[in-house]
Amino acid sequence: MGQNFVSIQAVRTAPQAGHRRHLATVEQPDLGTIMQKLQDVTTGIEGLTKSFSPDSFSTLLGPIMDFVRQNSPLLTATIGNMKTISDTVASGRGAVGD
Repeated sequence: MGQNFVSIQAVRTAPQAGHRRHLATVEQPDLGTIMQKLQDVTTGIEGLTKSFSPDSFSTLLGPIMDFVRQNSPLLTATIGNMKTISDTVASGRGAVGD
């Protein structure tokens, strides 16, 4: 595990390897590099989740919640109007529905 190796496979359709002939190779991903990248991603996600404390949520969502509370009647009316318009259009009535 984690060691380099060479794998040689016979392929019937490949040309015969003659004198000074180059063989096609395929480089395999380095397991150590993949594991390090995975560790980096894990560390980043861990740091991100730790930054989501109740205080940070309050700072982020507090102003939005205050706006919704202060404007609740207007937002409810606006959503109701949008539903009425949407229903009218969906039923084919009015200038847009024609």
